[in-house]
Amino acid sequence: MALLLAHCLLTRKKQYSKNDYNEFKLPTTIKYFKDNALISETIVTYGKDMSKPFDHTMDIRALGQTILLVNSKCDYNTKNIAYKCNFTLNLNSNGNNIKLLKNSITEVDFY
Repeated sequence: MALLLAHCLLTRKKQYSKNDYNEFKLPTTIKYFKDNALISETIVTYGKDMSKPFDHTMDIRALGQTILLVNSKCDYNTKNIAYKCNFTLNLNSNGNNIKLLKNSITEVDFY
């Protein structure tokens, strides 16, 4: 009886978010829920070289439709730290695709 009660209580628990990770402990999916229904999901796909985690694609979805597709490619220093990244952002707004190009430069000093 106690096992059945515990199962019923656990199945009623509201879920607000869920993250999945690959074997390198990098996120592969990030999901958000409202009333246990999926409302937003981000799917991250990494390149073949897992030592470069900022070279990836993010498919950001709301209510099952892609609203933003991000493609990120970075340059890495000798310590394999991303310092210059180029982003291609593809927005989907009312059926229209808008492509934006952005870049980011980060200076890193080690003491």
